Amino acid sequence: MGPESWRKVAWLAIRRSVTWYFYLGVAVAMLTPKALVSQSSAVQSVIEFVAGLVPALSKFVAISDFPEVTGFYFAVMWLLLPVPTLLVFLRWLPSPSMDFKKRVFALIGLPAAIAVILAVVLVLPVPDEYALSYRSGRGIAYLSLLSQFRLGLGLFGSIVYAILAAFIGGWMKFLWASACDLVAILRQRQ
Repeated sequence: MGPESWRKVAWLAIRRSVTWYFYLGVAVAMLTPKALVSQSSAVQSVIEFVAGLVPALSKFVAISDFPEVTGFYFAVMWLLLPVPTLLVFLRWLPSPSMDFKKRVFALIGLPAAIAVILAVVLVLPVPDEYALSYRSGRGIAYLSLLSQFRLGLGLFGSIVYAILAAFIGGWMKFLWASACDLVAILRQRQ
């Protein structure tokens, strides 16, 4: 398999693994009735559980124009994140012709990218001092999209979660493939 055909296969595997997750996020943000979330104690318990694990969730809920839906959306996306991550891990194939420099970059660069994305969706997006004035300033545009429009929450929130799942699953697969390569090299030397 040549490099170009490998890229097509790799991209298709990632796309198949996370596309459903993206569409689910959009559907949850757009179609969840406010009454369903606010009247169900089970749903509220799940939201509170996830909010205990994800510090930014309660901050997003506090400034959202539709807090019940926002809490439910983030709870669903965080609870389901392992599924597309595992699908990427199982379906994606690392490049067979990856040289040492690219492997080092992947071992360092992917965790750094994952850390940045996690910071964006987990901790950093809603500093307390912006809670009241979040609609001003260009650095807060993403937050405004998520908190003022259901479509913004669905589209832009889901894009971040889909990318996060692809990065984490791809990095796990890369580590697995590198470990398998290392084992094969060690076996050849014996």
